[in-house]
Amino acid sequence: MKWKWKDWKWNWFYNWNTFYKINALVLVLVVFMLGLSFMGYYYYRQAKVAMNDVYSSSLISVKLINEANANVRMIRSVNIELLSAPLDTSKKQNLLIQTTVLNGFIKESLDNYTPLAKEPFEVAKLAQVRDALQKYSDEWQKVVSLMDSGDKEEAYLYFFNNATKDLDEINTLLPELVDFSTQKAKSTIVRENLNFVRAEKFLFGFPLVAAILAVIIGALVARAIAKPLQIMLANVQGLASGNLRVTKIKTTSKDEAGQLAQAFNLMTDSLSDLVKEVSVSSADVAASAHQLLNITEQSSSASGQIGGAIAEVASGTEKQASAVNETVAAIEQINANIQMIAEAGQRVTAFTTKTTITTENGQKALTQAVEQMANISQGTQVVKGAINSLADGSEQIADIAHLISGINEQTNLLALNAAIEAARAGEQGRGFSVVAEEVRKLAEKAKVATGQITSLVVVNRDNINHAIAAMDAEEVHVNNGIKVVNTAGLGLNEILNMVNEVSEQVGGIASSIQQMAGGSQQIVSGIQHIGAVSQVTADQANTVSAAIDKFTASIDQINVSCQSLTDLAKDLQTGVSTFRI
Repeated sequence: MKWKWKDWKWNWFYNWNTFYKINALVLVLVVFMLGLSFMGYYYYRQAKVAMNDVYSSSLISVKLINEANANVRMIRSVNIELLSAPLDTSKKQNLLIQTTVLNGFIKESLDNYTPLAKEPFEVAKLAQVRDALQKYSDEWQKVVSLMDSGDKEEAYLYFFNNATKDLDEINTLLPELVDFSTQKAKSTIVRENLNFVRAEKFLFGFPLVAAILAVIIGALVARAIAKPLQIMLANVQGLASGNLRVTKIKTTSKDEAGQLAQAFNLMTDSLSDLVKEVSVSSADVAASAHQLLNITEQSSSASGQIGGAIAEVASGTEKQASAVNETVAAIEQINANIQMIAEAGQRVTAFTTKTTITTENGQKALTQAVEQMANISQGTQVVKGAINSLADGSEQIADIAHLISGINEQTNLLALNAAIEAARAGEQGRGFSVVAEEVRKLAEKAKVATGQITSLVVVNRDNINHAIAAMDAEEVHVNNGIKVVNTAGLGLNEILNMVNEVSEQVGGIASSIQQMAGGSQQIVSGIQHIGAVSQVTADQANTVSAAIDKFTASIDQINVSCQSLTDLAKDLQTGVSTFRI
C-alpha cells in the first residue's frame, strides 16, 4: 500500500493537524455565507434607497406639481366666473377670497416642491413658474382695481389680454416638470432593474460557486483524514490476523495520521523482530533440549555400567582398579556434558529476558497507537459540533429569508392598494399607478429571489447533513481501528505470558543442572575415595551403589525436565508460526 500525494503544492495543507483542516473548511463556509449575506444586504439597501428616491423625488414631486396645476386651472375658472357672470356683492367677495386662497395653495405647493427640485432643469422651470405666478398676481390686482371702479368690461378685456397669458405659461411649465419627474422615476426604475438583474446573477452564482468550492475543500479534508485511516485499518487488520509482512505505510505528511503511520511502522518492525528472535530461540531451545535428552540417556547407560563395575568389585578386588578408571572417565564425560547444558541454559535465559523487554516495548507502542486513535476520535467530535453549529446558522438564514418574503408580500399589497387609489384618482393618478405597478413587480421579483435564497439554504442544509453523516462514518472507522489495536495488544500480552512461562521453565532447568553438577562432583569424590581405600572395597561398594542410585534418580529428573522443555519449545514454535514474517 502506498500513501503519497502527487501534488506537492498541497503538502502544506496535508501537514496541518486534523483540527486545523476541519476548522479551515468551516471558516471557508462562514466566509461564503458572510459574503452572500453582505451582497444580499447591499442590493437590498440599494433597492430601498431607490424606492425612497422614487417616492420622495418623483411621486411627491408629481403630486405637488399636479396640485399646483389643478389650482391654476381652478383659479382661471374662478376669475372667469367673477368677470363674466352677474354677481351680488357677497358672491363677488367669496370669489375674490377663493382666488386669494387658491393663489396661496399654488405658492404652498411650489414651496414644498422647491427642496425636491435638485436638477438644473427643475430649478430653472420652477423659477419661471414663480415669475409667471408673480406676474399673474400683479395683473390680477389691476383687474380687481378695474372691477372696483365699476368698469367690468374693461377688467374682463384686461384679464384676457394680460393675465391669461401668465396662467397659460404656468399651465405649460408645470406639465413639463411633471414629465421630467416621470422620466426621472422611469430612469431610476430602469437603473434599479439593472441592479436587480446583477444582484439576481450574483445571488444565484455566488452560492453555486461557494457550494462547489465547499464540496471540493470538504472532499480534500475528508480524503486527507480518511485515506490514511483506511490504509492503516487494512494494515492493522492484517497484523491482527498474524501477517507481519504488511507493506510499510509511506507518508510525507506531518499531521496526526502521518505520526500514527510512522508509529505503526515502528511497531510492525519491532513485532517482526520479536517474532523472528522468538522463532530462532525456540528452535535453539528445542535442539538443546533434544541434546540434553541424549546426554541423560548416555548418563543413564553410564550409571548402569558403574553398577556392573561395583558388582565386579564385590566379586573381586583384582578388577577394582580397572573399574575405577572406567568410572572416573564416565563421570568426567558426564561433567563435561553438564557444563554444555549449563551454557545452553544461560543462553536461553538471556534470550527470554530480551524477548520480555521487546514484548513490553511492543505493548508501549500499541498504547501510543490507542492514544492517537482516541485523539482522532475527539477531533471528530469537535468537527461534528462545528458542523451542527453551521446547521443552526443555516436555519437562522432560512428564518431571515422567510421574514424578507413576508416583507415582499406586504410591499406587494401596498403597491396594489396604491394602484387602486391611483385608479380612483383618474387621469391625475395615472402616473402614480404606473409607479405602483413597477413597485409591485419589484416586490414580486424580490419574492422570487427570496425563494431562491430559501432553496439554496435547503441545499446547504442537505450538504451539512451529508457532512455530518460522513463524520459519523469516520468515527465508526476510528472506533474499529481502536478495537483492532486493542486486539493486537491482547496478542502481545499472550506472547509475554508465554515468554514468562519459558523463562520459569529455563530457571527450573538451570536449578536441575546445578543439582546434577553437585551430584557429579560427589560421584568423583566417591570414586577417588574407592581408589585410596581399596582395602575396604567391599564396604565402600555399598556406598557407591547408593550414590549410583541417587545419580540415576537425578538423571531421571533431568530427563523429565528435558521433555517438558521440549514440549514448551514446540508450543512456542506453534504460537510463533501464526505470524507470517
